[in-house]
Amino acid sequence: TNILVSEDYWVGPEGISLIALDGYVFLEFPAGVVTSPTLFTVSLVDLEDQPKETYNSMKQGISITNSVEDMVFGNFVNIRMNYAMESFQGSPEINEDYLTIFKKVSIGNLTETQVSIGECCVDCSCKTVSGCISECGLYMVGELYLV
Repeated sequence: TNILVSEDYWVGPEGISLIALDGYVFLEFPAGVVTSPTLFTVSLVDLEDQPKETYNSMKQGISITNSVEDMVFGNFVNIRMNYAMESFQGSPEINEDYLTIFKKVSIGNLTETQVSIGECCVDCSCKTVSGCISECGLYMVGELYLV
């Protein structure tokens, strides 16, 4: 995974709201996400070399890491990611109503896949997708594949 740019942020037990990566992502860490000041790194990642899935996804994603390995947040973190229609890879036809935020997950030690974080809200006028996350990881905007 090719990291394009990274920024570091300290998050304390009282929480923090931040706009990262030149406005590409908004993160709201409410009180209780961490029990002591914790350094988080938010990175813009190039995903063009990633294996293509059956749905469309952005060419770039957001990696959120911290100094505590396998940390699960003590509270949900709100995430809002920007998207641009010309930045999708896959089928040229995108239905904005079906956009969601995916997290890249590993199954076993061989297979990587993308899983929706759950219910998301799409704002087509602002070109943003919002949802909640419970842990660090690699996140991307993509089109939810409906069978």
